[in-house]
Amino acid sequence: MTIKILRTVPLLVIALGPTGCTRPKPDGELASRIDAYLSEAVPESGFQGSISVALSGSVLFSASYGMANLEHQVPNTLRTRFRIGSVTKQMTATGLLILQDQGRLDVEDRVLEYLPDLPPTWAGITIHQMLTHTSGLPDLTDLPNWKERVSSPSTLGEEAFWYWEEPLLFQPGQEFRYSNAGYELAGLIIERVSGAPYEAFLQETVFEPLGLLETGFDRRDRIIPNMAQGYFIEESEKRPAPEFHEASGGSTYSTVGDMIRWGHALSTGELLSQAALEGLTTPEVRTDSTGTITAYASGLFVREINGTRTLSHGGWVPGYNAFVLVAPEKEICVVALSNVTYTAFSPPAISARIANEVASIVLE
Repeated sequence: MTIKILRTVPLLVIALGPTGCTRPKPDGELASRIDAYLSEAVPESGFQGSISVALSGSVLFSASYGMANLEHQVPNTLRTRFRIGSVTKQMTATGLLILQDQGRLDVEDRVLEYLPDLPPTWAGITIHQMLTHTSGLPDLTDLPNWKERVSSPSTLGEEAFWYWEEPLLFQPGQEFRYSNAGYELAGLIIERVSGAPYEAFLQETVFEPLGLLETGFDRRDRIIPNMAQGYFIEESEKRPAPEFHEASGGSTYSTVGDMIRWGHALSTGELLSQAALEGLTTPEVRTDSTGTITAYASGLFVREINGTRTLSHGGWVPGYNAFVLVAPEKEICVVALSNVTYTAFSPPAISARIANEVASIVLE
């Protein structure tokens, strides 16, 4: 498998069509190859969760592994819900672009136009720079006592305020540095412009139109049916993961079926105009502080796998990790959602590694 960064290329929009459209049946041999790979990779990696692959508008392969709840011996199924962490970011970006399509903002606007109480040193930051992690804002892990902060319930406004006293790490637009702060502020802008709570706005404009009936926000103050318990591994034993609170950057839960439908929407531009879809998926190519070149769009990494352009993003919160990958030109979507991580506060790449390998099999 070859994976490399892809520089800015216009997205070709491919209409996948509904599941019932007349297309060749899924390739049984291809599904068998995926199953053969996973039969070795799942036990070797310790992955537990659900995986689904869609090709040409139809589900090619879906399977679940391990337990959703060890205490009650409840297995993971295709209806199990998992927290998806930073996969939420592409949904937040979509919400802002919906507002742009409605003529209510422009992502090239300065953030201070909508959040005038921000520190004056942040005056040069645009919404687009926040969405592409080129704003210069610090990340959550740059903050003192960040683990304690995310372990207690907090509002979107409180989470954004955590960063108020922090200096910019570089001038906006100069570098790439992953920052959850930008997406907390993006959620606040959605609330200011729409007049609705962030969660309600995404529910009405993104989840409901796409039929994402098993997707929502985990604020830990409600019972969520079919929700997997998150675990982390300590001294070779699985233990319940600690709570983790982060709103517009990583609070969503979903199922593999809903994430396949979400991937379909990314490919077709179902919710967005052509211009907004290109804005969502066209990357900014920058170096980071280590000199690594990164192509990052709005909540999406842009890379090539075996010569094919892909849009992808991982997600992590303690006890859960997720990865969603779309290859629009080949009508492919790969989703891996898991309820186990190897440490409580250290993002692993289990779902990402498995999803990328599965994508490489499909894209051979």
